[in-house]
Order: sequence, then C-alpha cells, then structure tokens
Amino acid sequence: MRRVFLTLSAIGVMALAVTTPALSQTADERARALAAHPPQDLDTYYSLKTEIGDDQTGAVLTALTALAYTEANIPVGDVVSGCRLSQWNAPVSAGLLLALSASDRATWTLYRDDTRKRLADWDRIWGLLQKQEKTEADFDAVAGQIAASQHEPKERAAHWRSA
Repeated sequence: MRRVFLTLSAIGVMALAVTTPALSQTADERARALAAHPPQDLDTYYSLKTEIGDDQTGAVLTALTALAYTEANIPVGDVVSGCRLSQWNAPVSAGLLLALSASDRATWTLYRDDTRKRLADWDRIWGLLQKQEKTEADFDAVAGQIAASQHEPKERAAHWRSA
C-alpha cells in the first residue's frame, strides 16, 4: 500500500512540475510565445483568458504591443501605421482583445462565430480582388489599387532599364 502511495505521490509531483511552468509564465513570456506561434483557433485566446484572468490577459496584450514595437525598432508609445509592425501583431492582438471583450462563454461564442463569418467573407472578397473579379461596391477602389500595383513593378523596371 505504501509503495502505491509513493508511486501516486511521485506521479502527482511530476504532473505538478509539468503544469506549473505554464501557470507561472510571465506576461512577457506569454507574449513571446504567442508571437512565435500565433494561434489559428480563436478559442485559444478565450481559453487563455479563462486560465489567467482579465488582468493578466491585459498584461499579455501590453507586453505583446511592446514586443511588436521593439521588433519594428519603434519607441513604445509612438503612433505608427500598422504596416510597420510584425505580421503576427494584428491577428494576435485582435484575438486577445476579442477575448477580453467577452464577459462570459455565451458572449464569447457569439463574438467568435461572428468573427469567423467575417473572416470567411474577407477571404472570399480578397480572392475575388486578387483575380480582379467583381466584388461588392465597397471594394471597387481596392480592386483598382490591386490592379495598379500589379502593373507598377513592370513600369518601374522598364523605366530603370531605359535610364
């Protein structure tokens, strides 16, 4: 009986050792982990929030912003356009903000489902724009910019060759 107890105790200690680092991560460590491997599943953000709470999720978001600014070599606090920040910044920050805005699981489910629908709509529209096909009227100007950008490199190259 004592041997079984000692074995179970050892398993419990090993399990504690495995789970403790995840629970004791700092906001900076979590931010670096999210930046290195941005979650593709929106539920990951809400799970993180329920695990560490609103205050710590906010701290992770603050650390994430600081990390993005540091990577872009921009002083924290400066107002910048998003295009100068790392590609992971917008989706990860949006995921954390979305999770923070949900007060409970039911609200989260509504927000998540709406976000998935909007992302699917955007993917569809972006695909049409890339093929220069007709989309909603709101995107006519974007379609023109995409078409112009596809010709611009050829025109620049021709200009430089003739110079």
